Amino acid sequence: LGADFFDNEERKYLLATLERFTKHFIRADDPDITAELLLCLRYLNFTDLQVYRNGLRYLLHSQNQNGTWGNYDHLRDDYYEFVDQGFYLHTTGVALDALILAFVFAGDQPSPVTNLIYHENID
Repeated sequence: LGADFFDNEERKYLLATLERFTKHFIRADDPDITAELLLCLRYLNFTDLQVYRNGLRYLLHSQNQNGTWGNYDHLRDDYYEFVDQGFYLHTTGVALDALILAFVFAGDQPSPVTNLIYHENID
């Protein structure tokens, strides 16, 4: 979390790109890619963005009844029981990683989830 590999121009590009992609994959109802993008936003400390909070809210609301994330049952005809290991496991792991990392903060900096309001609309 403390690494700083990018200059200002690169950070501007990353900010615009990650924000656009995150909005797209929330709308596409894709928790796997959304979680991956949230991890990128978190590692770059772009946690003050509305899209970051919307992404966290989306993940919290998109968890399946059995505790997993994703919707891969349509693949069972091809992959049988391996859908759980090959698809649900990865998506659940990355979603949990993104949610856990949202609570990691340094010093007096508030956690990005401190002001999460669950009744706001997702853009």
